[in-house]
Amino acid sequence: MAKTANEELFDASVKHQIFLQRLSTGTVHKILETLDDVEDDIITKLAKADITEFSQTRLKGILAEIRKLNQEAFTILEERLGGELHGITEHEADFQARLLEKILPVEISLVRPSVEVLKSIITSKPLAGRFIKDEVKDLQLSKIKRIEQALRIGVLEGETNAEIIRRIRGTRALNFKDGILNRSRGDIERLVRTSITHVTARARDELYSRNQNVVKKWRFVATLDSRTSNICISLDGTEYDTGEGPMPPRHPNCRSTSMPILKSWQEMGFDFDEIPESTRSSLDGQVPETLTYQQWLRKQPREFVEDVLGKTKSKLFLDGKMPVDRFVDLSGRDFTLDELRSSDQDIFARLQI
Repeated sequence: MAKTANEELFDASVKHQIFLQRLSTGTVHKILETLDDVEDDIITKLAKADITEFSQTRLKGILAEIRKLNQEAFTILEERLGGELHGITEHEADFQARLLEKILPVEISLVRPSVEVLKSIITSKPLAGRFIKDEVKDLQLSKIKRIEQALRIGVLEGETNAEIIRRIRGTRALNFKDGILNRSRGDIERLVRTSITHVTARARDELYSRNQNVVKKWRFVATLDSRTSNICISLDGTEYDTGEGPMPPRHPNCRSTSMPILKSWQEMGFDFDEIPESTRSSLDGQVPETLTYQQWLRKQPREFVEDVLGKTKSKLFLDGKMPVDRFVDLSGRDFTLDELRSSDQDIFARLQI
């Protein structure tokens, strides 16, 4: 039996969200590359200096150099993140419009948000009450503050150069994850992932608001796995008028998404007797049941499961030998925006309606 339009939308939205998770990972890697050279420069500069014999004047001098390096790096980071988010926002609005046009059983062209409107999402739509550029500024200041504190503590406690650098960079035995620099990288990763959730949700909202002749409401869709926050669990499945309601992200690293609910034939103004019998059930106003990620994944074609989990893990999962309760891509792949576009094309090709 063919799925209704709203059922197809639910499936396509979850698949697209999985691909967005891959894009988030790829974008994190790209943004963090911005800091690699600078962090190497900072460590090299500290290694060449005899920090333990610094006078206050010399300590201030090297801190000034490190601040400058850090500021330059975060200026580039902000520009690169803005460029990535702009491309993602444009793609999201276009993908959602094309998806609705493909799913609707009548020929219709949706109104797209303008490039200017989509661009303004990044600069004028606050993320949890704050603008993205302000979040970047805070991360810049937090990072340099941690480095300064590590230097001053090291000098006061009489630590060697190697001990101070180890405090800042971390230890090789723990893959440098115990250092101050890694904490800053974790903060940046959280900002990138949350920002992508933020701009894609607002791009969808802009599209829904311009097409209320087709879109009835929007639905909050949480991932419903072991890591889902209580606030997203409580919101899952709730419906809101366009332009209203608690859009994702609801917290840092939020993985929830939104999907449109299409109007029924009657709500769109069609006389039911005029509609061909073969398409009458395609727009009945019904929305699919709420599923956990694991339940939803089990209903997907094997090739899709293998793409998400990899062949070995997908076999264990489908044979019932390994539960999957995390809404993540376990195949280890990440995406560029071009790869996201390609995978989204596959979604269009597989639609049953």
